[in-house]
Amino acid sequence: MNENEKNMQYIEVSEGIRLHFYYETDFITNFVSLVWTVSADKKTATTVSLIAECLKTGPDGNRTELDKRLADMYGANFDAQIIQKGGRQLIALNFESISDKAADEKVLKNGIELLRQCVECRINEKMLNQAKQRLKNRLEQKNDSAAETAIERLIDIVYADDSFSVHCDGYAEDISNISVNDVNELFGKIKAEAPTDIFISGDINKETAVNYAEQLVYKRRNPQKLEADDVNITAGCAEKSEGRSIDQSRIAMAYTSDLEPYGKDYYTALVLREILCGSGDSVLYDSVRQKEGLCYYIGGRLMRFRMVYIIDAGIKVGSEEKAASIIEDSIRSTKITDTMVNKAKNAVIRAEGETADKRTGRLNETMNSMLLGIIEKIPVEKMIESISTNDVSKALNKLEYKGKFILYAQKGDK
Repeated sequence: MNENEKNMQYIEVSEGIRLHFYYETDFITNFVSLVWTVSADKKTATTVSLIAECLKTGPDGNRTELDKRLADMYGANFDAQIIQKGGRQLIALNFESISDKAADEKVLKNGIELLRQCVECRINEKMLNQAKQRLKNRLEQKNDSAAETAIERLIDIVYADDSFSVHCDGYAEDISNISVNDVNELFGKIKAEAPTDIFISGDINKETAVNYAEQLVYKRRNPQKLEADDVNITAGCAEKSEGRSIDQSRIAMAYTSDLEPYGKDYYTALVLREILCGSGDSVLYDSVRQKEGLCYYIGGRLMRFRMVYIIDAGIKVGSEEKAASIIEDSIRSTKITDTMVNKAKNAVIRAEGETADKRTGRLNETMNSMLLGIIEKIPVEKMIESISTNDVSKALNKLEYKGKFILYAQKGDK
């Protein structure tokens, strides 16, 4: 357990409401995040997203007035965002300001009041209409990104019956049919019933943090436990494609792992990701880009809440099937060596160290642990160092190809 973990305290504020308090003096700012968690559901995803969009402009829906309030708090930051964690949809209200000690006045108290007003506000028609337009614009911009589209379509087909495939940022076609009553009714239900986590970090004492957390508690009724985030992956392999007027094609491929999303298993999975699709000399970078020259970009990510690797590449027009075949062949033919593993372990240790040094990284890891039910704190560096070449080889051999989506470019150089 490191110093940061020693200074973290978990406090049950009331039923279904948890305070995660970090006493830290590494920063001259204080940070507060209020997070409501619900199960992702296509029927309500857009409404939940609109709630966050409405709250971005403050309790009155007036961004100019909000900016003025923040300026009076020495340029504090406030935002509302939607986060997806597997089959869960989270609304997070975030506030960060200079510490009271640095400002020599109670800045955080004013920030808590801003958050409290957001919690208690009732969304009006003007707020909702403006939020609808902003959300519509953002979803259109996302749809213009070929890379995001390919990955999203891949998840849609590989996890067709799983809440992981719910688009938690919303569906453009649903926006116009959502009323202000729909938004306020769901917002009230979430505040009163949803599992709630409050993260407070900075140079403040525990009693003050608890007092602030209690001020953010809405009138609770029938608090709900978080439903299980069950995995429901499509049987067999799911493959699909479509065309679009873009200059280069995109390929997204999915491989599932039998490793668990915690402990040594999780870090073994990260080491394998680094070997396959991490740095510039990774297996797939060397085979698809360097040797064959088929792609402009290739990388990959491990989606922890489903333990699925998503390989993503921008492919030269006309080389889509060949590139997909090389990706599959390269993964299957890779022989894990001690040199590969040692280099990858060092990269993962560096990345984990950087995460631990960042406030947002620590808070995100706390949130992940909470949602995954991880209680025990582990010595991460020692665990990574204990991973053997055989561990990584076994993980590679257990990868299962689950699907592919190709977004074919319909214009550009061929």
